[in-house]
Amino acid sequence: MKQKIPRLFWWLLLSFIFGVAQFFLEPIRELFRGTFLFLLPLAVFSFLGFGLIIVIRRRKFKNRLKKFLLLSGVSAAAFFPGVVFHNLLYALAIITEKIQILHFFAEALHVTFFLTSTIVCPLGFLTGAVGVTGYFFSHRIKKRII
Repeated sequence: MKQKIPRLFWWLLLSFIFGVAQFFLEPIRELFRGTFLFLLPLAVFSFLGFGLIIVIRRRKFKNRLKKFLLLSGVSAAAFFPGVVFHNLLYALAIITEKIQILHFFAEALHVTFFLTSTIVCPLGFLTGAVGVTGYFFSHRIKKRII
């Protein structure tokens, strides 16, 4: 159980790197072009975030490490549902174009979910990841494990 958190966190970090590489590197992008498989790394990223939250809630950590792990897990877990809700609300805004109040409500929500998924979640994850990585390395240096 002691190694479960670091391993889960490193897999989460690896899936984040792969998801970002999928958008910016042409060879990886070509693997998923034309299919819904491009959503798979994003879904894995979110499921690993949910797993990290569950494992964190069951174990006791030092307060600072727990905050960084929760920030990473919550940001990762919220990313994929935010993308899905953004697309659903965008479709609802297009469908309800004639009903003004519902159209504006759906527009406001889809913009909110878009900004949350594209800016807030990745920045929150990176902040938590830097904090956790720094904590792990400083803890290993103090114990002279490296």
